[in-house]
Parts: sequence; structure tokens; C-alpha cells
Amino acid sequence: MNKFLVPLIFLTFNILRVDSIKCYQCTSLNNTACGDPFYALNTLSECSDLGTREAILCRKLRQTVDTPNGKIVRVTRSCGYIPNTIKERDDGCFRASFTAQSSSRYCACPNDECNSSYSLHGISTIVSVIAVLICLII
Repeated sequence: MNKFLVPLIFLTFNILRVDSIKCYQCTSLNNTACGDPFYALNTLSECSDLGTREAILCRKLRQTVDTPNGKIVRVTRSCGYIPNTIKERDDGCFRASFTAQSSSRYCACPNDECNSSYSLHGISTIVSVIAVLICLII
């Protein structure tokens, strides 16, 4: 009986703690720690409603522009409500080039704190599943 109690409690706390999504919100334009590599210094916050829409995801936009003086890279991390419908890869990202001198990489993910980097997409779900499986085995 105790074998099922621990996973049930774990899942209950994970479900109950979701009020709204928490995302990193910053831009490298005015905060160099927001770029790549990312240093999460006081940039995590709970997403509030975006106008008439509820924030349902975190997003990261990396824009690169070639200029005569070299490349300019800008990273923006924020909350969002429009999920990706175009996906080049399984990580929820896609690339776009609007001119020969610019390119963008847009990633969206539905988990708290998932816009810190590309490789962390879905990690909290994986950790939760592994924890429940270990509790069931023990």
C-alpha cells in the first residue's frame, strides 16, 4: 500500500502547484546575462495574462543579423500563448531567414523554466516520470 502512496503524493503536488507557467523573461539587448550562454539572474517570473490570452508556454527567440561590422546576436526569453505549428526538430524549435543577412531560431515549450536553453525541453516531465517509476519499484 505504501508503494503507491509516495507516487500519488508526488503527482498531486506536481499537479497542484501549477497556477500559471513560470518563464525566464529578459532580452540580451539590455541584459547580457540573457544571451547565450544564459545566466539566470533574477529573470524568472510567473507569467501574467498577455492581454486577453493566458500564457501557456515559454519561448526563446535568437536573432542573428550580419552587419558590415560583424554579427549581432540578440536573445529574447518570454512568455507566450501561440504554440509552434512549424517544427524542424523534436525540440520544439524552427528556423527562419527573412533576408540573406538575418536568421532567427524560435523555440516554444510548455514547462516552467524551459526557455533557459534548447536542450532542456521536456526535462521536468522526464524527471517526474523517472521519480514515479523508482517509487513504484521500491
